[in-house]
Amino acid sequence: MPDNARSGSLYFPATGAAASFSVTNATGWIWTLSLPGDALLTPQTITMIPAASIDSSDALLSVSNGVQLEPDGLQFADGVTLSVKPPTALGAHGSLMMAGDDGSAIYFVATSNHSGTYSTVLYHFTSAGATDPSTAQVNTLQQAHLAALQAAYAQALSDAKALEHAVPVPPEPPDDEPTCDGNPGGAAAAAAYARALFAHEQEVTARLVSAGLELFQLTGDASTVTAANAEVLTLIETYGYRVVDSLFSRYHSNANKFRTVTPIAIAMGQQDSALGGSRGVAYWEDEIKTWAVLARDYYFKQLTQGHDYSKFTVLIGVEQQLVALGYVDDMASFNESLAKAMTFKLTIDFQLSTSSAQIEAKGDVTLQTDASTFTLGGSGSIPYLSGGAGPLVLVPGQSFSENVKVNNFQACQNPTCDLVIDQLGAASETYTTSGVTTSVAGFLQKSATTVFAPQKNSDGAYAFTVSLQNKSAQAVSQSVVGHGTTGGTVTITFTMMHTPQ
Repeated sequence: MPDNARSGSLYFPATGAAASFSVTNATGWIWTLSLPGDALLTPQTITMIPAASIDSSDALLSVSNGVQLEPDGLQFADGVTLSVKPPTALGAHGSLMMAGDDGSAIYFVATSNHSGTYSTVLYHFTSAGATDPSTAQVNTLQQAHLAALQAAYAQALSDAKALEHAVPVPPEPPDDEPTCDGNPGGAAAAAAYARALFAHEQEVTARLVSAGLELFQLTGDASTVTAANAEVLTLIETYGYRVVDSLFSRYHSNANKFRTVTPIAIAMGQQDSALGGSRGVAYWEDEIKTWAVLARDYYFKQLTQGHDYSKFTVLIGVEQQLVALGYVDDMASFNESLAKAMTFKLTIDFQLSTSSAQIEAKGDVTLQTDASTFTLGGSGSIPYLSGGAGPLVLVPGQSFSENVKVNNFQACQNPTCDLVIDQLGAASETYTTSGVTTSVAGFLQKSATTVFAPQKNSDGAYAFTVSLQNKSAQAVSQSVVGHGTTGGTVTITFTMMHTPQ
């Protein structure tokens, strides 16, 4: 039974930084999970739930304690270390065990003991437990089940050797396209696919290793462990590598398969290296790097050609992960390219309309992204087009400068941004009447600053929240209307066009 009140969670950002966390059960058993920086390619929340109680009355060897690891079936690109420190050291036969998420199919795993802390390396999540049998229990088990255990070991070894010659045709992996929220649905589908892809191989391997370890515990003969590990290595370098080779050959040009297939390849290579194999992840290094760049370029096209502004956020995370994993190393060049991909032409149209005045000013501002800060802004001139107030006629050729900043660019859920402008018209405007030219306080500015006073911020600029039209070259098309107390209106129309370079 899980003790949810004592559970613990860790958000692993997949940025190349190692992480670890621990949970403690009610009797003082401390379970710790340590993740290397390259354990996952995508962000993931990981949870450990210690067991409140375990019923192992029907088991040949009692389970002393346990922990549930979630999400079930999560596949790691590099092995994570699960450790437990009991309040008192276990006996000579103490060992860690793994099981299905529901506690079924228990099997032994290779366990190290350092100063009373027992550890094992995992490449996917199930549930874990610890057993501490006495010598008498081990002897009883040996007498009653040695023959059956030897037969189980022989069968598992035979099943593993049969798999060495299999020619797998793996099913199509699901898409896992990165999104602003990490695409948890895609990550879950990728994990489920990886779990199913090697379900039979992992079941055979688990039976073989567990039987070898149990025979070693019962007889003291380590040859079964050595032979089991050697067969697992052979199985990885034959069946396992053929599965991954097939996935690479069939899907290496599909960007949205990258995050599903690559962790499988890395996990396979890491397991090979851990068992002393000669291939490791380097076997697919060139393919992974090529695919990584292809995937990144594909998301760039979605931003520049498909005008999917959410990919701005996604691409920053993708590049950070690729750099952390050593697939690419030119962050400065990437920043320049991303900055050029995020340029816009903002057209601002001011219109004052009252019973006695009609004035319009309209112009363009080029918005560019700074490659070091990713801030978006620019300056431009806003010309007066036409207008007049009563007998006054606007003199042509007038304009005012406009400085614009784009804040809170949110292209994911509820896509919006804040357009911050410092001018709402010229401080003075020049008119003619009856052949006489005169300059007066700007009608447009005076009216606009009054009706848009609520938009004024502490810097003296005016902020307008507008909607983003994602996947459209016209990112913004929105009018904001301010009403005067005497019935007049000031309308500001923002039109922002995506102009990637």
